[in-house]
Amino acid sequence: MRSVLLHILMCALVAVPGPGGARAAQELPEESAPQAPADEPWLRHRFELLDEVTLNRAAGSLFNPGGSLYELERRNNALRLHAQLGAQLPAGVSVQAQLTSAVRSGDETVTTLAVRELYATASLGDLELSVGRKILRWTNGFAFNPAGLLEPLRSPSDPQDRLRLLEGREVAQLDYFLGDHVLTAAFSSDVLTNDDADTRRYELALRANVLVPSWNLDLAVQALVSNVRNTGALTFTYALGEALEVHGEVAGTRGTSAEYPQTILPGFQRTLLGFDYLGQIKANETRLFLRYVLGVSYTLPWGTNLIGEFSHSDEGLSSQEWTRFLEQVDFSLEQRARGTYPTGYGDLSLPELNLLHGLQQLGRQRMRRNYLFLRASQAWMAERLQGNALALVNVDDLSRVLVGEVSYLVLRGATVYARGSLFSGSGRSEYGNVGQRASLNLGVLLSF
Repeated sequence: MRSVLLHILMCALVAVPGPGGARAAQELPEESAPQAPADEPWLRHRFELLDEVTLNRAAGSLFNPGGSLYELERRNNALRLHAQLGAQLPAGVSVQAQLTSAVRSGDETVTTLAVRELYATASLGDLELSVGRKILRWTNGFAFNPAGLLEPLRSPSDPQDRLRLLEGREVAQLDYFLGDHVLTAAFSSDVLTNDDADTRRYELALRANVLVPSWNLDLAVQALVSNVRNTGALTFTYALGEALEVHGEVAGTRGTSAEYPQTILPGFQRTLLGFDYLGQIKANETRLFLRYVLGVSYTLPWGTNLIGEFSHSDEGLSSQEWTRFLEQVDFSLEQRARGTYPTGYGDLSLPELNLLHGLQQLGRQRMRRNYLFLRASQAWMAERLQGNALALVNVDDLSRVLVGEVSYLVLRGATVYARGSLFSGSGRSEYGNVGQRASLNLGVLLSF
């Protein structure tokens, strides 16, 4: 009982953004500790302690018939401590850090520690230099960020990253402020974390952000020069008054480095694959792969904020590729039913390994090409009580994820919340096969 009360007492500080106009409602909350004026303490800190209970309801699927291959954990508890630190040093140098520690208990107890950000910034007149691990925010999408060339991939079912899971990249960034405009150059590499010299990544990103106040237009052009894959991107935001805002972004790449199940290739539908299930099978294609999002944010007169976004990616599976993917699943089920394959991968046979590989892909990424995101949020009681509802729809097969959340500020720095998620779709759709039917999160968030 004590643990449940702590769960319920913790989650309320994960509040939905209040209705502060279309632009304010659309933007993700700023993670980094703010720059302190000279008269403020040189060391600033903010801590969040989050305790959350998660209840899951499993669902059978093509990939996990009757839940016999993968048993979803029915209940777990996660205790998370998030630290946001900032220090102002001499000579105009500041240091920002975000650290997250988590203890997750359920069938097993797992402890993690993540350095999400740790970087130093120096102001040099109109120039600003940042070096270290940093979460860049170069895009204007709420749920999707295809033009985030150096950004972590955002989750549309949790676009505000309430559990603080996103991590930055090692980067050296130089910004030149030219009135209302900003020119940026950023170099990023995984040389400090990748021991394999042949697979190391070296990337130089250039960005020009231009504000046109008379048109209410914010326009940014980006280019990524990489030893992996060069990319170009364009983003825009256009405000129509205080309540309505239209935004969009597009990115294009020659070929793609994305990994795909090799079962989508012609002739692989009646083939079983072991640990070579994934491959960069489109890496040598010379066609242009586009990813784009178009969205709108509107705040109603009584304060309800509405956001809608449509996202497309040429890197997703086409209808034919999805059909092949499922045909290979059907073949794996046939072979498993025959029982002629001995276990050789732990307790799994080769057909069962194929099925779990497919299930893992469904839970890891958006596999199709077209998605629609909708969100409505509202605050009451001077923003002490807040709620939001969102839907993520796979337009290609109409499967969907529905999420509802309500939070209440019990007292200053203490919020409780409840969040529910529902996955639904046909028996051969994406979200109808994720192996999970629903989940409920109850939590308490303390901020100090």
